[in-house]
Amino acid sequence: MATEILRKNINIEQWARKNHYNFYKNFPDPNFNICFSMDISTAYQFAKRNDLSPFLVLMYLSSQACNNVEAFKIRLDKHQQPYVLNRVEPSVTVANKDGIFNFCNMKHHDSLVSFVEINSKLVDESLAAEPLAEIDNKDNQIFYSITPWLAFTGYKHAKGEGYLDTPRIVFGKFESVNDKVTMPVSIELHHAIADAIDIARYQESFAEHMAKLA
Repeated sequence: MATEILRKNINIEQWARKNHYNFYKNFPDPNFNICFSMDISTAYQFAKRNDLSPFLVLMYLSSQACNNVEAFKIRLDKHQQPYVLNRVEPSVTVANKDGIFNFCNMKHHDSLVSFVEINSKLVDESLAAEPLAEIDNKDNQIFYSITPWLAFTGYKHAKGEGYLDTPRIVFGKFESVNDKVTMPVSIELHHAIADAIDIARYQESFAEHMAKLA
């Protein structure tokens, strides 16, 4: 049974980020982006041992981390009022054999087995559908781009109207040296909502959940 998405307004006057929010909220480009390399050896080896998709295992770990860091669950309404969601879920690019991508709106689940089972089906459905024929963006989504062809060191997103408050995460090409597997990661957040320390908290939470797979 799906958990209801709940939204709770943040009292700006009592918010520790009040001054940062007021400073950054009206910037024409309020987003900041940080790229870093992440050691995913444990997750990759776990996936291979258990005949699982490394992609889905990584998405599970990332979804767990996003739901553990409050900044990734804060959004701004049309009046710039901040609110916090009780749960966020991945919306991720999946590419067909020609490299043309579609969006796959995944479901969050605390169980790895359930996450993989549910979302492997959703990935197949998205790959079978006409790319970008239907787009269903929601405020509780985290936007993901998967670029397995490039070990990037920087990243810039295309932006349209709205959704500047939605976190954007990019996973790049796996690189293996001896027994160590790394992956470049890009994370973009709205500066009225978050700081670099929140990306560090995401990375720490990701690593903590990954350690449980060892």
